[in-house]
Amino acid sequence: MGSLEDTGAFLLTKGFKIESAYQGLQGVTLARERLEQDKPFAVAIVDLLMPPGLDGVETAEKLWQIDPDIQIVLCAQHFNHSWSDIAKRLPRPDSYLILRKPFQKHEILQVVYALAEKWALKKQVDVANEKRYRALYHDAPAMFLTLSRKGRIISANEFGASLLGYSSDDLEGKSWGVLHPRDARKEYKQHLIACFRDPDGVFHWQGPKLCKDGTLIWVRETSRVLVDEDGERTILSVCDDITQVRRLERMLIHQAKHDLLTGLVNRKEFEQRLHDTLAKPSVHTHALCLFDLDQFRVVNDACGHEGGDELLRQVTHLLTNELGPKDTAARFAGDEFVVLRAGCDPVEARAFAERIRDRLNGFRFVSRGKSFFIGVSCGVVPFRPDGKTSVAGLMNAAEVGCESAKEAGRNQVVMVDLDSTEVAARTSEMRWVGRIQDALDTDCFVLYQQPIVTTQPDPTHGHHYEILLRMRDEDGGIVSPGAFVPAAERYGLVRQLDEWVVSSTLAWLEANPVHTSNLEAVSINLSGRSLGSEEFLEYLLEQLDGAPVEKLCFEVTETAAMGNLSSAASFIEQVRDLGCSFSLDDFGSGLSSFGYLKNLPVDYLKIDGSLIRNIAVDREDFAMVRSIVELARTLGKRTVAEFVEDEAILSKLVELKVDYAQGYGIGKPQPLDALADYPAIADAS
Repeated sequence: MGSLEDTGAFLLTKGFKIESAYQGLQGVTLARERLEQDKPFAVAIVDLLMPPGLDGVETAEKLWQIDPDIQIVLCAQHFNHSWSDIAKRLPRPDSYLILRKPFQKHEILQVVYALAEKWALKKQVDVANEKRYRALYHDAPAMFLTLSRKGRIISANEFGASLLGYSSDDLEGKSWGVLHPRDARKEYKQHLIACFRDPDGVFHWQGPKLCKDGTLIWVRETSRVLVDEDGERTILSVCDDITQVRRLERMLIHQAKHDLLTGLVNRKEFEQRLHDTLAKPSVHTHALCLFDLDQFRVVNDACGHEGGDELLRQVTHLLTNELGPKDTAARFAGDEFVVLRAGCDPVEARAFAERIRDRLNGFRFVSRGKSFFIGVSCGVVPFRPDGKTSVAGLMNAAEVGCESAKEAGRNQVVMVDLDSTEVAARTSEMRWVGRIQDALDTDCFVLYQQPIVTTQPDPTHGHHYEILLRMRDEDGGIVSPGAFVPAAERYGLVRQLDEWVVSSTLAWLEANPVHTSNLEAVSINLSGRSLGSEEFLEYLLEQLDGAPVEKLCFEVTETAAMGNLSSAASFIEQVRDLGCSFSLDDFGSGLSSFGYLKNLPVDYLKIDGSLIRNIAVDREDFAMVRSIVELARTLGKRTVAEFVEDEAILSKLVELKVDYAQGYGIGKPQPLDALADYPAIADAS
């Protein structure tokens, strides 16, 4: 073949698309234009010796600068360059061939076919690699950022950029600062500095990224330094979007610290904040206010739990409208609300509590067509952090104030002094509440008995005693009821104690049939709360089914019976109908005892110990006891004297013909198990 023009014409006949240039610079320009049009050349056939301008080697160099993928065929009959010079200037031997003129058509055809096929295969590989790269980089479900030492964004993958509201091109060249809110930039800068200081390390950061529209997403970022061939250092960061996780975490944290119904902080969080307040010594006075709704149970019973919940939400709204920016309000169990007022003197604290009381006093809750008055009892405790006051002490004092408000008629505000004797006494009672409940749960109560004897010789008289309750403490010691019963009565646990005594006594009698057959009577005390309780009456009637009822006597105090005479009489009559008897304890301590006695169906009058203790030396006490004995005999009731401590007292009782005597002079309380049919035998060790 004589020229490249002939070669081009020949290749056209073989299906190739050919474009020609008559000088090297024209060829380079043409290659650039086609590349920009996305129609790159596969092969360039270049004559080493061309018209003045670029020679063949220079043309090849320029072509590769524009398009590194182009394959080149260098043609020449005579070479002005040595092989070593060409190899030095064209250091890509896999991308060009040298063909000496003259050459045959089949030679050029084979070369072009081979190089074009090579070019096409490389393009296929590049496309596959591009897809793989896009899948691994741009489309990966994570944010990839490359940052320069100057803090500029070199690149960002499309997925990550779109999370931020940008495209990859938008972010390229921008400072990292545009992706971080001002309050997070200092911390993030320290993260970048740490990366550059330790090129071999992997560093983690968690924080906010600023989106284009001003919103924030939260990311967990892992970064390390990359070093290129020229030694230039960049940072590659991979960020996972944890916005939803963080939102869930914050929601869970919020729920852990707040009451779900009202949105107020819960008891645990409130006590922590109160603890933090107490831990900071201050000259300022604070106040703790405890509010207990007076009619919540009425609403709950009449309107169900939905009505009760709605009431609590409305009360919360009313309460929070009165709070200041430094106040903390919480909902405690049930219908109790508590407020911590920071920097509040006693006068302001009381005024705040009265304001809440007045608001609730004027509030009417409406549900299911019914309207309810909602009062509130409140205890207010001013305090100053001094390093001594505890959270428990403050809460106990507030509960004392609240209880006092209830006892004063409810819908009251009571201010409490932390150092008052009343607080100390009530606090002691509150400690007993937990111990009583623990003793019930762990069966740490024990039954004692104290004998009751006849004052007249009677060989047929069997065992007669009063059941007494004792608590076993942690060290195995015995605690008398005077220590824990007042707390049980005040805080509503005494009915549970009565139930335990009844069930335990009946179980003991059943387990000791020989003793029970010789038993004349056993007296069991019932509290005033049990005497007025329909639930306890049902429980007692169920327990008495199959029990030796003719041997059971229940003791109720004069005060309890007088509290609700008709209710007490009904209770006594229903139990007596089963065969049990009743004794009226502490008789004679009240001025109205004689007036109501004929309407109360009891079998025994237990004369109050204050009248018995001095009967041997006090003529008035002697006369009073005599009148009680005469009245009892007239009404067909028997008498029991308690606090019989010596022979002189017993002698006077015999003289007055009191039927029974009880006291330390007769016999001290002893464990009931001492009367068991068979002695306890310890296990062999």
